[in-house]
Amino acid sequence: MPEYRTPPKVKLIIAVTFQNEQQLKDVIEYLTGEFGGIDRKTDIFTFDHTDYYEEEMGNGLFKVFLSFAELVDRGRLAEFKIISNRYEEETALEGKRTVNIDPGYIGEANLILASTKNFNHRVYLGNGIYGDCNMVFEEGEFRALPWTYADYKEEKHRGFFKEAREIYYSQLRSVKGDGEAGGVTYRDAGVDIDEGDRAIVRIKKMVKETFGPNVLTELGKFGGFYSLENTGFKEPVIVSSVDGVGTKLKVAFMSGVHNTVGQDLVNHCVNDILCCGARPLFFLDYLAFGKLVSDVFEDIVTGFAKACKEVGAALIGGETAEMPGIYSEGEYDISGTIVGLAEKSRILDGSKIRKGDVILGLPSTGLHTNGYSLARKILFDVGGYSTDSILPELEKTVGEELLQIHKCYFTEIYPLIEAEKISGLAHITGGGLTGNISRLLSEELEAVIEWDSWDWLPIFKVMQDIGKVTDEEMRHVFNLGIGIAIITDVQNAEIIKTGFEDTGQDVLQIGYIE
Repeated sequence: MPEYRTPPKVKLIIAVTFQNEQQLKDVIEYLTGEFGGIDRKTDIFTFDHTDYYEEEMGNGLFKVFLSFAELVDRGRLAEFKIISNRYEEETALEGKRTVNIDPGYIGEANLILASTKNFNHRVYLGNGIYGDCNMVFEEGEFRALPWTYADYKEEKHRGFFKEAREIYYSQLRSVKGDGEAGGVTYRDAGVDIDEGDRAIVRIKKMVKETFGPNVLTELGKFGGFYSLENTGFKEPVIVSSVDGVGTKLKVAFMSGVHNTVGQDLVNHCVNDILCCGARPLFFLDYLAFGKLVSDVFEDIVTGFAKACKEVGAALIGGETAEMPGIYSEGEYDISGTIVGLAEKSRILDGSKIRKGDVILGLPSTGLHTNGYSLARKILFDVGGYSTDSILPELEKTVGEELLQIHKCYFTEIYPLIEAEKISGLAHITGGGLTGNISRLLSEELEAVIEWDSWDWLPIFKVMQDIGKVTDEEMRHVFNLGIGIAIITDVQNAEIIKTGFEDTGQDVLQIGYIE
């Protein structure tokens, strides 16, 4: 990776995004008046624009790169960006930009540092890392090629991107909107509002895809409006739950994989209200970062949206906070609230459970979102493994196993609730099978778990062997391969088992109520 160096004088380059050639002509006239003569212009090309551009400028956009003959002082980049921003604002129509002007500079044969609308930047190295184009340089000349987002996602490039951004920010902080020296800013304190705004723009489209006709507000309002009309309930009861992902996030930090924890959170919350007999309506999220990184934010919200769509819930709103000093850079916390509806006559609160009822179990996909403090202690501290370690028993890396997505049981189970085939449901989270099933039972009832009626998933056997953990402790902390327990009478148990077997889904009889 080349070292970041720039000479005192650099070649100014500007990327222009536009909708038609007249706009480009107007921009060039303006730029030459501000920055001097243009000595190089790439061919005009179309590009695979992001949701950010579509939200701001529409479809069918073009791009061109311009370089200027006169060398400039590298420290003036922030000033050039401010000047170009003013032009964008002056030519905007109905609050939407008609052109986008990103100034940057060539400091070495293979480096461009270019700012974006929100004072971030893009970095291009040789055949390209990140941005709207790959930049290929030949004998001092450059040309633009289409880029792929995957180029930027490589970890070795992300470190360079971060370093270049900090250098750019240090230049930007010396210039205010009027070009005069500025005082201490919110960014100086570690909070970047512009990065947050850009992150929101990037996730708007995927969030809107979760909306149905009952959602009455756009993303970004002070609250989310959801109509209860036409929900199909005779006596609707609102059911809500709030939860987090816990220290499973530590594994995400260690592995650099952030696109699963959002699904974990939604699925966990949906399972919780499912155990009350409820169908999810909408989900609200809370994300708190030490330092907001829009790509990590986008990965997390992508998980939220995917999980919401799978159960027909709207991702109706949320809150994102940047709190340096509370969270370390590179770390974050997430929590979520699910709101659903249950038919009053079909509420599951344990009152329908009787002696002799059967306990059925549906398999989990792993630890789900519980027991990770103990799991990390066993695997990383005692076992000495890393997230990249491959254990023969698992047939995948430790990180991949620990980041298995928390399974959602809504699709399989909700039809049984509607058919009134279930007496009780227990989501097997912290406390294991006995701890969670007991939450449903009156004092005269007790759950008897037949522990030999299923095989533990390999990850649990591995952890028990490495940590020499007792059976009692394993049963108290982990789900051991059972993600949700269905309690029902004997007759309905046979109907449920037959139904699952007919669709090829596993269901196990794991105990009874006495």
